Amino acid sequence: MQKRGQVTTFVIIGILLVVIIILVFAFKDYLISGINSDPSKSLNVQKQMEVKMASISEKIESCVQDIGMETLVDMSERGGFFETIDYKRYQGKDISILCKKIKEDDYCFNVVPPNNVLEKQFSDVLKDRLGGCMQIQKFGSDDMKISTGGLLVETEIGKNVVVELDYAVTLEKDEQKYGQNKFVYIINYPLEEFLDITRDIVGDHAIGEFDFVEQVANTPGWIIDPRDVGSNRIYRLADFHENYEFWFVVEK
Repeated sequence: MQKRGQVTTFVIIGILLVVIIILVFAFKDYLISGINSDPSKSLNVQKQMEVKMASISEKIESCVQDIGMETLVDMSERGGFFETIDYKRYQGKDISILCKKIKEDDYCFNVVPPNNVLEKQFSDVLKDRLGGCMQIQKFGSDDMKISTGGLLVETEIGKNVVVELDYAVTLEKDEQKYGQNKFVYIINYPLEEFLDITRDIVGDHAIGEFDFVEQVANTPGWIIDPRDVGSNRIYRLADFHENYEFWFVVEK
């Protein structure tokens, strides 16, 4: 019995040795690469990708700032709407009618859109315009691949205009990957202030209580420039230095 037990033990040990030898040969390339790998090289590749991603982010920000500002200017010249349904053509611009006359002997009806509607329009137009600018693939090279996902744009109108891009960018080099999925930027543009003043003016017109002198007194630092053109009153709002403008129409 004792000899049989010893034989069994030797058999088990022999089987284990065979299994170990098979595993060593199967994974020898992986083991050798792990032994020969240089940690400093891995860190260097990671740093290269971080620097490259920073350059990509700067490029995206440049596009967002330039095209975002152009889009906000277009938006402001049209009274907030990109797809103007009711508008007055004036000085080459299609300016939205934000207080619409329904009955001849009644006050106009307030149709100033809420912020979420304007944000949606701005996001959609900005997304369409950004694609031709960013061209992220140009940052790639033979030894560093770049892949991107679909682009989603969300914006928020506040003290400034916040632009958030849901845009997956992945870098790959030497079997290492580095990625970023969100890019957030701020455009310094007084859209919220323009909308607040516009809502005050249109709201007063809609109830027949607009007082120009009172409105100017209540909005120091801003220019309110009304222009009567036929049966319409066209408003031009501007900051004190006239860097930015916002136009809209009230039907009288």
